[in-house]
Amino acid sequence: MWSSTPHFILTDIFSHLPIVDVGECLIVCRSWNSILQDEYYWKRRLKEDWGIDSLRETHQPCSWISEYKRLHCMQSKSVMTSNSEFERDGLLALTLNHDDDEEENLKRHLLKKRISGNMPERNDGTTFTPDWIENVHINYPAVVRASNDFKGRRALKKEHQAAWLVKAVTLIDLTTLAGDDTYCNVDRLCNYAKNPLRKEILKQLGFDSLTVGAVCVYPNRVKDVCKVLNKLNCNIGIASVAAGFPEGQTPMETRVREVELAVEAGATEIDIVINRTLVLEGRWEELYEEVKACRKACGEAHLKTIIATGHLGDFENIYKASMISMMAGSDFIKTSTGKESVNATFPVAMVMIRAIRDYFEYTGFKVGFKPAGGIRTAKDSLQWLTLMKEELGDEWVQPDLFRMGASSLLGDIERQLYHYCTGRYASSTFDIAM
Repeated sequence: MWSSTPHFILTDIFSHLPIVDVGECLIVCRSWNSILQDEYYWKRRLKEDWGIDSLRETHQPCSWISEYKRLHCMQSKSVMTSNSEFERDGLLALTLNHDDDEEENLKRHLLKKRISGNMPERNDGTTFTPDWIENVHINYPAVVRASNDFKGRRALKKEHQAAWLVKAVTLIDLTTLAGDDTYCNVDRLCNYAKNPLRKEILKQLGFDSLTVGAVCVYPNRVKDVCKVLNKLNCNIGIASVAAGFPEGQTPMETRVREVELAVEAGATEIDIVINRTLVLEGRWEELYEEVKACRKACGEAHLKTIIATGHLGDFENIYKASMISMMAGSDFIKTSTGKESVNATFPVAMVMIRAIRDYFEYTGFKVGFKPAGGIRTAKDSLQWLTLMKEELGDEWVQPDLFRMGASSLLGDIERQLYHYCTGRYASSTFDIAM
């Protein structure tokens, strides 16, 4: 019965509960998790608990929930820290740690960026703040259980599925990272990026044109991409891997220079990979400085930082590496290079997504997310899109905040859209659009 209770009724009920009881109530039914993200609920709590009708201009919080946390911290002489745990319902709960030095803690932990109007296009980063990654504890079984529950949900059907698959096309980074790449390879990839679906399918779906999110190549091929896209009059992202991709074990000077060369060649997005040694040895400030140096070398190009989750050992390291990368100014965090034995998985993604959410609450900056490797079917893409929508909201299913590194995915998406348009499936050898 409770799982089907309308949202507005639950909001009204929860508004009259003590705040300490709200978290306990959410454990009863996972569908109530949406209450935590409802700005109207927290606006109402501020009115009832604190008598506040508008956000304080002096602190410039990014949301009603941030202001409520700030006032709650001040009242209890506590501060919000990154002592994060996945409780038995799989939710990432933030706990409060007591500290007598209230003023200093507020300086370190409350929102640091002045937010007004639209969100900034870039993540400016923050100073190195180790408190955000201290005392992080993640319940592995709860994360796995929550991700399995999510993947077991009913799939989208018919026109809803078709609409989401079209959206998925616009979020793909088409990639060629082979040792034998030539101008011909790049030319073919760019044409595919501009025309990812057959024209007859696009016509039946009501689209004149459709492109993918970006084309991703090695630095040496960036000029080729620029040349072909200019010839095609196609304005899509030009991404380049750099900084010692895929292992990240080259000298720092070499990695930074590689980023600079890619940007000079015309890259608008840079995918770097972190030095995993620094994570495994807990050298967090060194990791921060390295990512920050790459961010500076990017100039106006957007920085996507590859965490390489398959090499980091545990969820705590994944969370910390994600948070440090965002502190250093990463515009995206990315799961993997696509060349590890373990690539994008749902449990890992949930940890990284919660880190993105925490960073947004700390700073007000929205950081994008990119899963890469292992996303091969249309069903996979729908699951990833649904995860982003439910965990972070509609803004995180747009190309500026979500991408998928999945070049082989397009073929299956096109087959599914062909079935939607014609009522029959094409063969497994269905030719991709050229």
